[in-house]
Amino acid sequence: KEYMSNPQHPLDSITISSEGEYLITGATGAVGMSYAQYIVNSGARKILFMCRNYPNDSVMAQMNSFKEKGVKIELLLADVCNASEVEKVLANYKNIVGVIHGAGVLKDKMLRDLDWDEFEYVMNPKVKGTLNVLRAINLKNIDFFIMLSSITSVLGNIGQANYASANYFMNSLAHYMEQKGVHGYAVCWGPWQSGGMVNENNSVMKNLSASGIKSFDKDTALKLIGELFDNINSNITVLDIDWKKYEENTNSKNTKKL
Repeated sequence: KEYMSNPQHPLDSITISSEGEYLITGATGAVGMSYAQYIVNSGARKILFMCRNYPNDSVMAQMNSFKEKGVKIELLLADVCNASEVEKVLANYKNIVGVIHGAGVLKDKMLRDLDWDEFEYVMNPKVKGTLNVLRAINLKNIDFFIMLSSITSVLGNIGQANYASANYFMNSLAHYMEQKGVHGYAVCWGPWQSGGMVNENNSVMKNLSASGIKSFDKDTALKLIGELFDNINSNITVLDIDWKKYEENTNSKNTKKL
């Protein structure tokens, strides 16, 4: 709210069209499906879900609920890190007007214990994957290209140097896209109570909680998604944090600058 009222940061507003196609990558996660729910509730009538593997029953049930509302659903099985696969599955979709890029993986280790393969494994979906999708669509048609980043790219977190770097790439790319006149946005999310990769790692959640960072419940997160569509910037961070506790547990100073 403080950020949204700051006149130094001009904000955009995104409108959902009933005529356009919307692509969601990493579609089987809780965050991606919450964005899908918001887009459907806002009037979208065609959504393309791209994922590596066939979704589980819970996700399929949610997709079917969208169909019952008159939404056309296309399930595209492809590895977002594979340029030829991405190009192939998107070749016939010429009216993509919005993208939610939520693909990502974790491989948490202390930096000294990480080898390059493990670093690259985490980087690929957010670096190669992002670029593969950008190259496979017509950017002139795009109303928004939202990259689901993480607060680790802003505050860091123990054992997640690879994940922080991968997300920071998207933050930087969003700034570059803005300079080039493309509607690119990086949303650095805090943890969610149910779903989300970080939430599945108990040690990471313990570190975040000790630092004063709280998790969003799904209803609150969905409401925030709506607010972000009405007020969005090339880079924006969404978190629920006790700054005093954060300072005490991380020996940080001058957090007001954040």
